[in-house]
Amino acid sequence: MYPQTLPPSYVRFIRKQGAKELYVYQGIQALAGTPYEHCDGSVPCRFFHPGQTCAQHAVSILPLNYERALRVYLPVYVLPMLLVHRQQLLKQPRPILNKAAYGVARSSLFLSLCICAAFGGACAGHRILGYTGPSVLALSTWVGGLALLVEKKSRRMELALYVFSRSIESFARCVVEWGWLRPRAFPARMDVALFAAGCGAIMHCYSDGNGRFRDCFRSKYRNLLDFVFGSDGERGRAATAAHNH
Repeated sequence: MYPQTLPPSYVRFIRKQGAKELYVYQGIQALAGTPYEHCDGSVPCRFFHPGQTCAQHAVSILPLNYERALRVYLPVYVLPMLLVHRQQLLKQPRPILNKAAYGVARSSLFLSLCICAAFGGACAGHRILGYTGPSVLALSTWVGGLALLVEKKSRRMELALYVFSRSIESFARCVVEWGWLRPRAFPARMDVALFAAGCGAIMHCYSDGNGRFRDCFRSKYRNLLDFVFGSDGERGRAATAAHNH
């Protein structure tokens, strides 16, 4: 495992949501120096959840995980609501508030279930295969991804692409760590170049051809872009079309 190949902020997020001490993760590679250095390496569940069975641990961490997930998703839903839908919020607050509350609850459940399932999968992998190691984690913790089925369908691809981008970045750095390629094989600040290219593609679809390609965005993204750039949205496009005719 090479957590140093991930962005530090992403590692901190994983550790915070998982609520495990650093030595627990490091113990997958080496138990020496931890309070559980004499633990039987073939059954590492003893240091994952001392005093609990695997099932008890997976269930017991759900409430606290859900509480931590609420802190993550409250700003994600509340801030766009205040910025983009502020007028509708003043006129008809109940539908907007209900929708936001449901979204927060649903997304928080997804994240908390993902963590619980990942820990449960790790325990199952250790017990079924009879040993521990990074390969066991790779083969067993994928079950946490099934929690994505709880999330709203339109958000599944967004989350999948975000995690996929992090995994590609981490794998590229692992290739360098393993000595398969030289560091110079990867351009410096490639993430910035990809971000710039993505911004260019978004702005092309948003503004080119008098807004003919605006429909490729979901309504919530169009509203956000209209707010950021001060556009009149559909009314502006209709006015432009009328002027051209």
